[in-house]
Amino acid sequence: MNKILIVDDDPDMRKLLAAKLSKEGYGLAFAVDGYTAIQGVRREKPDLIIYTVLSGTIKKLLMT
Repeated sequence: MNKILIVDDDPDMRKLLAAKLSKEGYGLAFAVDGYTAIQGVRREKPDLIIYTVLSGTIKKLLMT
């Protein structure tokens, strides 16, 4: 089974991605930021990483 690490700080987005990808048969792991993503990569050894966390600086730029 292919494993995907989903890295997102938005719990609703994690749920949405999890619902779709688990139906497709993928194994899933989750992280909420870069630090826990690194831990997840070491622990889970995923085949794919979906990383959608925006840094504080980028969020500020998008909000202006």
